[in-house]
Amino acid sequence: MCSEEPTGPGFTCRYTAGLRHVEATHVPNPVLQDALAPHLCGPAALALAVKELEDLVAAQGPGKHLRVPARTRLLDDRILAALRQLSSSCSSTGAAAPAAAGSSGQVQEPCAVQVVALGCGMDTRPWRLPLHEETSGCKVAWFDV
Repeated sequence: MCSEEPTGPGFTCRYTAGLRHVEATHVPNPVLQDALAPHLCGPAALALAVKELEDLVAAQGPGKHLRVPARTRLLDDRILAALRQLSSSCSSTGAAAPAAAGSSGQVQEPCAVQVVALGCGMDTRPWRLPLHEETSGCKVAWFDV
């Protein structure tokens, strides 16, 4: 269970969600959008994330991006690139399954990819990324550990 106490891994997952929400709502030209983050962060984590942005703007000026959302975007881009590559290699080498009884020809089986996210906290990546656009013809199973 994620805690509202501002310490430990329970709060860290809320704080990370708060940073994603602040990026999407307080920064011009945000590097990511996360519609689920405001529902996950809680008031204490959100307040801390807003303060981090205020401190960043005071130290470096406006238009800067928070480090956690920037890292999140970098990982998003890397994951999408890998899934795109896997999807294209599946579709170019896809093995045909035997045809159903009574039909002629071959049936193309969709490829399957498993993504395992380690130490993900309250990661919303499976719902946030455009997986249907990037992995057409490829089923993606997402596991958070």
